[in-house]
Amino acid sequence: MSLFRRARSNLIWVLMSDVVAKGATIVVTIYLARVLGVTEFGVLGLGIAIASTLWPLVDLGTNGYGTREIARDHSNAHTLLPSLNSMRLTASVIVLIASAIVIQTIGFEESKKWTILATLLYMTTYAITPDWVARGIERMSIGFAINAFVAGSFILGAVVLVSGPEDTTTAGLVRSFSFAIGAIVGLVILSRLEGIRFRFTAQLDDWLSLIRRTYHFLINRVATNLGQYIPFFAVSIILTDMDTGLFAAPHRLYIVAVGGMAAITSAVYPILTDLYQKDPEKFRRFQRKLVDYILLLFIPAAGLGIIASDRLMNLIFGTEYLPAASVLTIMLLTLPL
Repeated sequence: MSLFRRARSNLIWVLMSDVVAKGATIVVTIYLARVLGVTEFGVLGLGIAIASTLWPLVDLGTNGYGTREIARDHSNAHTLLPSLNSMRLTASVIVLIASAIVIQTIGFEESKKWTILATLLYMTTYAITPDWVARGIERMSIGFAINAFVAGSFILGAVVLVSGPEDTTTAGLVRSFSFAIGAIVGLVILSRLEGIRFRFTAQLDDWLSLIRRTYHFLINRVATNLGQYIPFFAVSIILTDMDTGLFAAPHRLYIVAVGGMAAITSAVYPILTDLYQKDPEKFRRFQRKLVDYILLLFIPAAGLGIIASDRLMNLIFGTEYLPAASVLTIMLLTLPL
């Protein structure tokens, strides 16, 4: 298959997958923002921000490393899936316990503490997701199936189980367990269709060896996540819970947009890996075109933020969130950068 046919096929599946995943995130975000109210939505947003910031300490760079190594040789998937996902699962339990101790020490009020812990459970449920394997073998249809089940579970759980501010902790649990459902579906599909199976393996020497090879992926992910979430933490520390809730609404939309950009680059990552080894000049040309296409996608979004941020905030979240319209404008303007 030619380079551009491979890219087109991958991008079609990624686009479908991203529409489902990001569409569900936007729908549930709008629903929860209206149902929970500004303050409780801010607490849920804080939990998601903490979980996303801590996630690199669970992933340990294995996502990018695993995708690259499987793209180089598909047979690597049979050994890497058990090893890397077992390491991530173990790391998630350690990080979750450490987080619980820190939260207890800080002395959050009871409801806020349980909401944040419920949201942090995502780290463990997502740790076994094999989406990185699907990218490595270029079976993006499996990634689509994973995201479809996550999206369906998230929407159904939120609508059925969350009806008011008192259900904020439940909303965090729904989000976390929706990732567990997607992970299980992905593992079953990989096992049935590709014969790639996950079994927990505790091999400390192998894990330490892997970390020495994945640390640059880890550093990159930590830097990326901190860049996305430091503003949120600054708002939550300096300002009130109400301000945090107002900031959380446009911030969730911003994270969805950045996630869409990352999905595009993830789709072509195996191709870029292949090109970098075989034809560096072709790799550079392909990468430049990729940047051009992403700019064409996000420059109009920035323009929309300048022209219609008030109307967007009112339409999406309601009048309660109108004070955050200027925040939405700033966030959209950063996307092309």
